[in-house]
Amino acid sequence: MVNSLSLAVVTKVLSKSHTLNEAKLEVSLHSPFLGKPLSQPEAEEVELVASIPVDSQVMLFICEHHKADFKQVQDDHGVTITWEEGASSIMVRPSDEISADRKKIDEACEAIASFKQEFQTATSHVLPEAWKAVVDTFMKKASAMEDKVKVQCVAQQHVISLTGKKQDVEGLRNDLQELKTSIERKVKLEASIETKSIDIDNTVRLQFLRDLDFGKELEAEYEETQVSILLETGKVQIRALPLTIHKVSAVVWETIAKVTEKSLEMSQNAVEMLRSTACRAFIKDQFTANNLQAGLAFDSARKDSLIVMGMNTAAAEKASKLVKRLVVEECVDLDEDHVYLENTTKWSQLRYDLTEKRILSLSFDRRNKKMWLVGTKDDVSFALAAVTRFLKENTVVNNTVRLPTGCRRFLAKYREQELRQIEEDLKEYSTRIKRVVDEDDEDLIISGTTDGVEKGTKLVQDLASKVRSEKLFLNKPGMRKVLGQSKGKKLLSRLGNENKCVIEHYISEEYKSSKKAGEEQEEKQRKKEVCQPGLPPSAGAGSEKMKRGRSCGVTIKSSDPGDSYLEIFAGTKQHIDKVIKDIEKDVADHCKVKVIVHDAICMLSKQQTRKIRDLQAEHDVLVTIEEAISRISVRGHVEDVLDVATTIHEILNQKIEEDYLRKVEELLAENIQWFFRDDDGSWEPYDTRINLQIENAFHDGQDSVIVEIDDVECEIVFKDMKETCFEDGEERLVVRKEFEKGKIYFKH
Repeated sequence: MVNSLSLAVVTKVLSKSHTLNEAKLEVSLHSPFLGKPLSQPEAEEVELVASIPVDSQVMLFICEHHKADFKQVQDDHGVTITWEEGASSIMVRPSDEISADRKKIDEACEAIASFKQEFQTATSHVLPEAWKAVVDTFMKKASAMEDKVKVQCVAQQHVISLTGKKQDVEGLRNDLQELKTSIERKVKLEASIETKSIDIDNTVRLQFLRDLDFGKELEAEYEETQVSILLETGKVQIRALPLTIHKVSAVVWETIAKVTEKSLEMSQNAVEMLRSTACRAFIKDQFTANNLQAGLAFDSARKDSLIVMGMNTAAAEKASKLVKRLVVEECVDLDEDHVYLENTTKWSQLRYDLTEKRILSLSFDRRNKKMWLVGTKDDVSFALAAVTRFLKENTVVNNTVRLPTGCRRFLAKYREQELRQIEEDLKEYSTRIKRVVDEDDEDLIISGTTDGVEKGTKLVQDLASKVRSEKLFLNKPGMRKVLGQSKGKKLLSRLGNENKCVIEHYISEEYKSSKKAGEEQEEKQRKKEVCQPGLPPSAGAGSEKMKRGRSCGVTIKSSDPGDSYLEIFAGTKQHIDKVIKDIEKDVADHCKVKVIVHDAICMLSKQQTRKIRDLQAEHDVLVTIEEAISRISVRGHVEDVLDVATTIHEILNQKIEEDYLRKVEELLAENIQWFFRDDDGSWEPYDTRINLQIENAFHDGQDSVIVEIDDVECEIVFKDMKETCFEDGEERLVVRKEFEKGKIYFKH
């Protein structure tokens, strides 16, 4: 080393070749401050440049995290520093002519070297077997200083390098050293640790040991020992040094032998409560507070018992009594409607409030209508008061919503989903809608709390108000007949299903009774009909009773067709119109018009006319009598029209026969007349019809004839010329008088 303060001397030395002991020497410019050779100046004018050795990792860290500070050093000394990534040195040059001074360059190099010395790179070698554990753990800890220290892990060499400011690197390196020492120690120790499993066939006792944290007690007593109680396999697994394993195994067997089991009978609800995590923790704390080494176990095959275990018999007995005293059960009787409170929001909130921070369970027994409360004595007592108050405040009431039968049936059949949705929306009020499918009930019964019933009633009424209805009066001939038959009923059923509607058929009781009375009268009249002597068979058929001087008949009152009607309930007016149209078309297909033209029509009596009109009610037809043109029109069901037309023809024939008979009677009365002697001695003539009846019998040579006078039968004996009354035996004289001798009289 040649020291010189003169640059000229240095240049001269460098310009010559030098040997030492026949070995050629390489001579270069050297800076004692920077500790590295500098570039050789050329000739007399040497370029001012300096080279400073650096750690490439440190330099990279400075450029990434402290670039501004490093640039400040350059600016303060008027130099420019160049460095290529990965290079082991930096070049320092003056930034301008003013700074082109050796002294300033040296000062800049000194400042740069001082700044560089604030940083360092530290490395640490890790055992290969501990590498992964050290890296994983250390990187989690070093993440908090990633802005201050750069950590690099070289897995191939098992080296961890730390780059940053010295104080930061030193602190993190100390942490790394402690961690590495600890993990490497564990790794070495793990290599010598053995594992042993002890088979325990009594899983209940094994559960008891685990609940007592028996494994942790052993780990605390014996260093470098791990004890795991595995219920799934029924084993106690021990990891420790061979000598420690022997000691721990002995303690395990000794403890298992000391455990005492006691069966405890309790209700299913209580056992279920004791199974819960919160209750088991509570019982465990109570055992600890009472200095009892005890625990609970459960048999999956039995739901009404549990097993209490202790480290000895006395501990098991005390623990059993303590469990019975701590866990109690209460029952609340419910009515039918209270059971449905279980689905309400209010009940859910109450149950949450009661059970969230208490050792308590609440359950509904729907079949037996009971509520069970199980938990600690204090919690059950508090909950019982709250539940009783809740049931009282939410007493279930009923309300009847009266609706027309058809409307109710429509809601039940086509709005069932909406009704159930109302129940769902109001379930917090325990609201239920009953009897929605009862065909004979006109009412919907809504049950629930007062608020729920009020809301439910309004919603049901709103739903019912949207149902459209319209009456179709059966005032057209044949409608009642067509719709009253089985085919008509099937038609109404089909139209109801096709158009999603309900059709109610209302028939007046008066119409039913009048129709029945008419049928009975007709049958009675048929049985009573007799063929009167001297009259044609048709003349007696359908005639009224014979009476002195006059005749009367039985009249059947017709009912108002408007009393019978269909009421159609549907969701839209279009559905109703479609049903009415189809009904009227079907009725029209089964009806006809029969026109009767007869000369006797203009001669009908008022009674006969009324009888014909009464056929309208009996047969559901419309009869139009036009006397002026001798015509009768009958409109209605085909069968009824035929029946009515037949009856009308009978009445018309009867009218003709009556006229003929009347003429015969009048003609006979002009020639022959029968008289009876009245009580005052005067002779009174018989009615023309009775007169004809008596004369016919007399002319036929009969001994006597029976006639009916004022609803009383009398016998006239021609031999004695007397009339005898069958009712009281009274006798009257009779006489026959001919007005013209030899006049021929007629016998029909």
